[in-house]
Amino acid sequence: GLAETLLVLDAAGTYRGRVEYHLDNRTEQFLEVAMPEGSALWTAVVADRPVKPTRMEGAGAGGGRHVRIPIVKTAEGDLDYKVVLKYGGRVGRLGAGRYRVRFPLVRAVNIEAELSQVRLFVPEEYTWLDFDSIMTRVEEAGTLGANVLRYQYKQAQRTLQTLQSDNPFARP
Repeated sequence: GLAETLLVLDAAGTYRGRVEYHLDNRTEQFLEVAMPEGSALWTAVVADRPVKPTRMEGAGAGGGRHVRIPIVKTAEGDLDYKVVLKYGGRVGRLGAGRYRVRFPLVRAVNIEAELSQVRLFVPEEYTWLDFDSIMTRVEEAGTLGANVLRYQYKQAQRTLQTLQSDNPFARP
């Protein structure tokens, strides 16, 4: 449903990231993610419980950068739960002049988020010109909050529909 990433990059090129997925999962046993090149996954928490991720080896799995996180299956009427991943690494020292930075974002492979948001914190002493990406730049932080509220509204509508359904097993 919702993916929110917080990424902090310092002048030395070191980064720390936190990805939070809100999942309503009826089919998958694992959340498969592609980690950024050279990154380390520090923690994985599913529905407020730590889990042990599994690294997928082999050339077909992104050269060992793909990781599987065991996730919980939900039934009709269940609320979303969070999967929180914390990771870090280096993109190389930032320098003067023309320099291109590929921001190290985790990408879900087998589950697509309906809404994905990234909060990016970069050193202010550098001039950041062009964010070459498919993402849309948001000028006001309130827009991000409004997007989350829209997502929560959709979740409330889904819960209301479940309460009104004829399925007695879906109701609380």
